[in-house]
Amino acid sequence: MKKYNLSGTYSVSKYVKNKEKIIRAYESKSKTNKFRVKEPKFKLIEEALVKFLEEFRNDTKLPVTLNLLKEQALYFAEQFGVSNEFKASVGWLQKFIKRNEVLYKKICGESASVDLTVSNEWINSKLQNILSGYKMCDVYNADESGLYWRALPNNTYYVNEDECKGQKRSKERVTFLAITNWDGSDKRRLIVIGKSKNPRCFKNIKSLPVRYYANRTAWMQTDIFTEILNNWNKKLIKENRNILLFLDNCSVHSQNLNLSNIKIEFFPPNCTSVLQPDMGIIKNIKGQIQIKINEQLIEKISQK
Repeated sequence: MKKYNLSGTYSVSKYVKNKEKIIRAYESKSKTNKFRVKEPKFKLIEEALVKFLEEFRNDTKLPVTLNLLKEQALYFAEQFGVSNEFKASVGWLQKFIKRNEVLYKKICGESASVDLTVSNEWINSKLQNILSGYKMCDVYNADESGLYWRALPNNTYYVNEDECKGQKRSKERVTFLAITNWDGSDKRRLIVIGKSKNPRCFKNIKSLPVRYYANRTAWMQTDIFTEILNNWNKKLIKENRNILLFLDNCSVHSQNLNLSNIKIEFFPPNCTSVLQPDMGIIKNIKGQIQIKINEQLIEKISQK
């Protein structure tokens, strides 16, 4: 009390008495600075619900909704003989989520459907042999992604009195192909595929920072992909250089190409979501484009 200039003995004696419990509660909460020493009224239900949540997500990978949590909590209440007292109210569910640091986020990606046995076997038994004889600068990865280049976010911040209404979301799309090597020393010019052969925005433009192709679907096609690799192979012949290129099993990635200086290696089927090393690259490209869209919006607003 003298050390921290405290008055009154009750709080201090309570903290000293519950020292071990306070320390355990603090150490068990690694994600937040807040912790609760007082145990919840329906502790058994909470413990069972947390275990159910962990096992359900690990076993099924299916989404868990608030209604599912409520029904499961009521089931546990019946099992523990407290169904008359326990109602699984919205308030209790909110406190349960906060107390147990249950997160709510969007399910993304397809990695849950991957056969990890196949991918791990490929990494452990085949990958080293595939990479043998190639420097990091000569190992490349290529992958396509769709880009809704005029689409604005679905969510927005707004003043409480305003009506939170929007407008139809733009579905104008292009496809881009990103190619880079292992050590990042060669980030090749982006390949962009649109629908229009001569877009209006290209008027008076003499050169582009990307290589542009066009077809009616704005998707990658076998003839475009073959042309890209053949042109690249010709350049590598002049440089007297051989490279290794990793690709996914997309149907447009022809497996019958005869390229003298490019060795193509395909990832195992249905494993690219955990094996292909381009998620961060594609995300970064789209993030940079979104920044440019925001800059243009601000510029147009400032002109009004």
